[in-house]
Amino acid sequence: MKIIKGIQYKSAIDSSLPCHDFFLTPIAKLLFEKLDEKNQNLMQLDADSFEKDIVSIWNSLTETQQLAVRKLPTPTLQKNSFTTNPLQKILISFCTLLPEYALQLRNINFNANVSIKAAEKLFGESVNANNFVEIKKVVDDLNKSSWTRQQNQAEQQSGVSNLGSISEKLLEMAFQDKIDGINFFKTSNQEIQSYGDFVLMCLPNNLWISVKSNYARERLLASGYTTDIIGVGFFTDMKEFISRSKLRNFQRVGFLALYLPDIPITEKQVQDDISTYQQVADYYHDTGQQLPLNINGNPFLRPLSSLNKDLDALLEEKNIQKRTTISY
Repeated sequence: MKIIKGIQYKSAIDSSLPCHDFFLTPIAKLLFEKLDEKNQNLMQLDADSFEKDIVSIWNSLTETQQLAVRKLPTPTLQKNSFTTNPLQKILISFCTLLPEYALQLRNINFNANVSIKAAEKLFGESVNANNFVEIKKVVDDLNKSSWTRQQNQAEQQSGVSNLGSISEKLLEMAFQDKIDGINFFKTSNQEIQSYGDFVLMCLPNNLWISVKSNYARERLLASGYTTDIIGVGFFTDMKEFISRSKLRNFQRVGFLALYLPDIPITEKQVQDDISTYQQVADYYHDTGQQLPLNINGNPFLRPLSSLNKDLDALLEEKNIQKRTTISY
């Protein structure tokens, strides 16, 4: 066993784990041998340098064994996805069950599930409604330090796509106790997914929740269809929220609130000990302006940490016929 940053790494894999003998153990031994416990740094291992050996392990598996490995992540990885960048798919499958190794592998894009599991390991807690913003920051910090070479176009596209998936997955995990499939649920119908990512049943309109990653831009605005909607994200650019015309556009298409992170997200924010929400609030204060209000006369720009409380206030009313967004 080796302990790095308080996290245990083992070459002997728990025999109760699926695929432990023919897949997890051979790769774990390969990676474990190169870990330097004295170093105590993350991202010690360059995934590129293991490609030949790891792909060789994959190619040695029977078709039945490969199928078992492809079923480790959710959703199951398709067979043809291994024809392009097989190393990424193999390591996603591996780190799905051993996410601690994702903290040590650089120059590789992991999916949202692995990225979050690795961040939970480092943070020391599972995602919940009280810590999801902080864990998102851990994910971002890991992503920033995970590349030591120039990414190719496919890797860049994969990374950008993963950002949105991570944000959405974090929200889903944070509010898992609220999602009952009846009053509050994640949208899965492709035909209406452009409206938002989650729906909370209310009157006079259902409350849609649109989740974005680090920038609002036009993609968030495109979610509005004159229905009641809130925007949630780990936004880092305060300038997106001080334009009266842009905020007016959000309100015109039905947004009741935009939730901004109230802990530092970027390295600059950490250095300055300030958050996007505080930057925006300071701007309005320093320019002698009132923070914008929504159509109900309530704050339009809100700290992300208050989202849980705001949703709870709606869900306290169990009778959908009496649950409204009029005071949201």
